[in-house]
Amino acid sequence: MGYTTHTRGVLIALAGTTAWATTGIFISVLLNRYQLAPLALAFWRDLFIAVVALAGLRVLRPAALRIGRKDLPFFLCLWVCGAGNLQRHVDLQCEVQRRSRGHRAGL
Repeated sequence: MGYTTHTRGVLIALAGTTAWATTGIFISVLLNRYQLAPLALAFWRDLFIAVVALAGLRVLRPAALRIGRKDLPFFLCLWVCGAGNLQRHVDLQCEVQRRSRGHRAGL
């Protein structure tokens, strides 16, 4: 299709806005009806997005998935920082749940 850059940008913005606007409905259903923990929801959401993004890149721009030797230190640092932040978030979530149970039990 012969879309101009402006038209393509508007379509991408519309698609993103629509997806963002409807996300709240799905999150509400998952949290309330299915009693899904927020951390579990975040995990599955991130996993789904990563798989879709990787599959899209694999089909549309496979060269974007190649990592050069000079980029390896950056990706190693990114992995270490990401793993550290994940562990911090899990620890914080566990502490909040522990305190919440203690508060309800009258401790």
